[in-house]
Amino acid sequence: MNNIDTTGRCSIRLKGYDYSQVGGYFVTIVTFQRESQFGEITGEEMRFKAMGRIVEECWRAIPVHFPITDVDMFMVMPNHVH
Repeated sequence: MNNIDTTGRCSIRLKGYDYSQVGGYFVTIVTFQRESQFGEITGEEMRFKAMGRIVEECWRAIPVHFPITDVDMFMVMPNHVH
């Protein structure tokens, strides 16, 4: 795996660290070109588009498919997931 990022961002991955080991990880996934594909914020409320509901459903199902994985907290935003 190379750490070359064509978006201009530097990788924050630790060189030589084994990310397959047990630990707590903070994950961010961003949509292509940061388009608001998952929903929109109205006031202080997230209004999901169909794709946003699918993302939330799939994220909640991660432990079903990978029983050794625990999803503590997550948040679906208009153009990314934490």
